[in-house]
Amino acid sequence: MGRPRLADPRFGSLAAAGLLFFLPTCISGMVSPYAVRLLVADRASAGHLAGKLYFVSTFGSAAGTILTSFYLVLYLEVNQILMLMLTVSAVVGVITWLRPPAAPG
Repeated sequence: MGRPRLADPRFGSLAAAGLLFFLPTCISGMVSPYAVRLLVADRASAGHLAGKLYFVSTFGSAAGTILTSFYLVLYLEVNQILMLMLTVSAVVGVITWLRPPAAPG
């Protein structure tokens, strides 16, 4: 008896990608609910803040996918795209971290 053979070799790639990205995807999925919890000052504004947060998240995902797939891959190598996105994320994080907290209300 040998190893079981798959009808389509793409199933092996799918399984490997699933194993590789399962943990990071689960951790990423925890960020938005936690961010909503940190942003909510009172229950009346919870839905509005959650909606704004998910809008920004969805818009950023769509914009990043379109920007990368239609433009960046034409002009940059993959490692350059990765470094560019890491730099942009770090700059946005530092700016947000250094910004004074908003006044409540």
